[in-house]
Amino acid sequence: MLQQALIGIVPAVLSAASALGGVYLQSRINLEAQEKAIQAQNQRASADYFLEKEAEAFIDLLEAAEKCHAITFQYVNRAGQDKQSNDELRNDLNEALAEFESVARTKVIFLEEEDRKAVNQLLGTIQKSVHAGDMIQGGRREMGHELVDWEELVDDFDKFQTRMNQLARDRVQEIRN
Repeated sequence: MLQQALIGIVPAVLSAASALGGVYLQSRINLEAQEKAIQAQNQRASADYFLEKEAEAFIDLLEAAEKCHAITFQYVNRAGQDKQSNDELRNDLNEALAEFESVARTKVIFLEEEDRKAVNQLLGTIQKSVHAGDMIQGGRREMGHELVDWEELVDDFDKFQTRMNQLARDRVQEIRN
C-alpha cells in the first residue's frame, strides 16, 4: 500500500517540479529581457544627453560669435568718429570677445578638427579687425583701413555660422530619431 501511494505521489511531485522549473525558467528569460530593455533605454538616454549637450554647445558658440561679430563690425565701421561712443562700443566689444573666447575654449571638446579651425579662423579675423579699428581710432586711419578685410570678416563668419547651424540641426535631428 505504501508502495502504491509512493507510485502515485512521484509523478505528481515530478509534474510539480517540472511546472516550477518552467515558471522559474520563464521568469529568468523575462527578467533578462527586461534588464536588456532597461540597459538599452539607459544607453539611449545617455546618448540623447550628450547629443543635447553638443547641440547646446553649437548654439552657445553661434550666439557668442554672432554678438562678437556684430559689435566688431560696428566698432570698426564707426572707428574714428565719436570717441565717447567708440569707447563704450570698445568696452562692449571686449566683453563680447572675452565671452566668445571663453565659450570657444569650453565647448571645443564637442568640435572636430575642421570646426576648431573655423572657430580659430573667425577669432583671428575678429581680433585682426579689432586691431584695425584700434588703429583707426588712434589716428592711424590709413594703416587701419589697409589692415581690415571686410570680405574676410563676413566670409569667415558666414562659414562659421553655416557650420554651427548645420551641426546643431544634425544633433537635434539625431535626438528626434
